[in-house]
Amino acid sequence: MHPAASHSLISNFWSAAVAHPGFEQPLDTWREMIFANQMPAQCSTMCSLKGNVHWAGAMQNRRRLAFALIQAVLKGCTMIGGIWPSERTSPLNTGLTLRDWCTRQNRLFDECYFLPVSNCSWAPGKSVQYLIELNDLSAALERVANLTGLRSELLVMGTAMSWLMRPQSELREAVEHYGKVLGLAQSGARHRRVAMHIRRGDKYSLHPKHLGNHSWRIHPASFVTWGRRVSAIVGAERVLYMSDDEELNLTHRGGSLFQLAPAPRRCVPSGVDKLNSGRFKNGMKMKAQDAFRQLIAHPEIWASRKRTAERLQWVLPQLDECGSEMWADDGIYFYAGVLLMAQCATFIGLQISNVGMAVAELMATQRHPPVVYDVLNDVYRGPYNSDERVWINGVHHPNSLRPIAFDRLANGDGTASHGCWACDGDRDKDLLRKLPPELEREGRLRPGEALEGFGV
Repeated sequence: MHPAASHSLISNFWSAAVAHPGFEQPLDTWREMIFANQMPAQCSTMCSLKGNVHWAGAMQNRRRLAFALIQAVLKGCTMIGGIWPSERTSPLNTGLTLRDWCTRQNRLFDECYFLPVSNCSWAPGKSVQYLIELNDLSAALERVANLTGLRSELLVMGTAMSWLMRPQSELREAVEHYGKVLGLAQSGARHRRVAMHIRRGDKYSLHPKHLGNHSWRIHPASFVTWGRRVSAIVGAERVLYMSDDEELNLTHRGGSLFQLAPAPRRCVPSGVDKLNSGRFKNGMKMKAQDAFRQLIAHPEIWASRKRTAERLQWVLPQLDECGSEMWADDGIYFYAGVLLMAQCATFIGLQISNVGMAVAELMATQRHPPVVYDVLNDVYRGPYNSDERVWINGVHHPNSLRPIAFDRLANGDGTASHGCWACDGDRDKDLLRKLPPELEREGRLRPGEALEGFGV
């Protein structure tokens, strides 16, 4: 089921997945389980995720669906689309041309960007089981490991994410176009690129009062240094970066080594609107959400401002970079950027970000383990939704540390400790007070006071 490693541009990580030495059979088994569950001959048992849409949290929504997909496979029910029936339009579907095209084809919400999650669909008279929205996948990972022999969190999640991010033709064509503009279409070029995601926005754990003397680690100058150093290590020719900060310009700070991905921000409605193309404007989440809704409700805003931009020659000289009018959409822009970053040689970012975790997961389908650098010395947090805490051996303020009890740890016998997403209650408080003596002896944990704020 696995092709040889690809040296060319990738748009579909599911079909391009690589057989990793030592994981071939377990990975094949897991892929077969997903395919058989989601493409059944008869749609007899169906299930769906019952939850709220996280507006503008696009990759958080994708990862929540991956959690639900794993749950569905283990339950033996086919997960169907229409996950959030109250929402017909994706929060990032700001492009009128694409939105009208998808509406005419009855491709609602994220099916405007991705292929349907299964070949089943709901119809009147059919019953659907509702899945519980999970924040903690630890127990499910043990079940997958016991059924398939696949014990890599990255490969379990990466395989699920690659299924959920199989692109529709419009997104595939945008990835191919942007990839060509960025130079990734040349044979072997993607192995000479470093990907970087700079999270600013609303993460409370990145606030100076939490980072204290380590605030410099997430400063743009720090990312420039990381990019230049890692590029020298791996022999990269470019650093492709994405950010939720519209004013961040690493090309201005670090020179031509740095290139915004997947294209200039003026190529999408929120960019011409001078709105942050990711999530926030002036650090205010609701303001950005309201602006996205306004762009969706009033496409004439984009049309008018685009005409103004063209008159001022903001757009005309770069039309080849922007490509088709069909791609003038914030969702296309965002997802294409993620898919392009995930095929680079290495990734620099933050694992408290859902984007950072998703890139690591998709990268793992191409090379395992993926080469990921976290500027806060954090580690992959895949079995859980982000709680913005950095693991205990990372660099962070004590009140934002993720205690050892929160993480899955290998036991040496093929199993792992359960961990927990956000421990609370008396039982968990007692658990957090107890540091594993063997880890404490080896000096791999910080002093006991590092757990203050979580163990009391």
